[in-house]
Amino acid sequence: MLEDKLQSTAITDFMYMRDCLKITMKILRLLAFTLPAVKLYGKLNKMATKLSSNCYVMNNTLSTRENVRCLSILLLAILGLLNPGKLQFLLLLSWISINLIVGNVRHLPYNNKLTYFVRMTLYFLPFALLPIIFGEISLKLNVSILLFSTVAIVVFCVWFLINYKSIRLMLSSAVIANTQKESRYVIALRIYNAIGSTISEELFFRAFILSIPLPLWITIPISTIYFMLSHYIVPWGDRFSRSDIVNQLIFGLISSVLFVLSGSIIPSIVLHLLLNYPTLDRMVRVYVRHYIRTAWYDKLLSKKDRFDELSL
Repeated sequence: MLEDKLQSTAITDFMYMRDCLKITMKILRLLAFTLPAVKLYGKLNKMATKLSSNCYVMNNTLSTRENVRCLSILLLAILGLLNPGKLQFLLLLSWISINLIVGNVRHLPYNNKLTYFVRMTLYFLPFALLPIIFGEISLKLNVSILLFSTVAIVVFCVWFLINYKSIRLMLSSAVIANTQKESRYVIALRIYNAIGSTISEELFFRAFILSIPLPLWITIPISTIYFMLSHYIVPWGDRFSRSDIVNQLIFGLISSVLFVLSGSIIPSIVLHLLLNYPTLDRMVRVYVRHYIRTAWYDKLLSKKDRFDELSL
């Protein structure tokens, strides 16, 4: 929620100001006891008290997403106590690590190529580490995998038809023409992140979680719900709407069923990549708009009724 984000930023700023004031007051007490210094000390003390009071008032409750994050960790801990096992413990440890790493990755600056690459990688790498190290991933093709990959394509076609109007608008020439110019490096990293996230999430939520030796009526809901939570409980999850929650749950369930029935991660990855097609296509179109067909798009912007141009 935007309000929670603003409150969190305000709390950080308040605490920083309060600490600075405390340090200043200590310096004044140690170095000067003149009348002006005493008066200044009194004023700063009042300001620090007020800021501390504001911090307390604004920071006395957890937000909805923070509560959900805590509950998600608690539930995995309870599951580990009821069904002790190495994989259950690794799942809990990995989920905590994912929340810590992904939740703080935006502290890395984006104006440096190396740190921005690391930042875009850390969005998805924590999901992939556990399945790669402890999982048994097979990429062999057989009739079953091809069959359920076809099912994944059919599911995508149904989804595409349902959302055709919004996808058509998002990819329209008029909308692309109004996008901001970004460097080639940034666009390439965004595509890299979208593909990496797709594969890493499927490895973690399907290949790893659904391989834990527990009944499917436990692992499939965990895979489905925690997949949705991985997008909702992040610090920028305030943009996550109710329809997004429903869509993530439906996709997570279908992807889990595809993995269980096919015995392979390939159909799930195929479906996930297809559902990310509009995002990937948009990035490619943005690149074309700013680096290949710049003059054509600029001409489109000069038209009076440019938003009538909505062809794919």
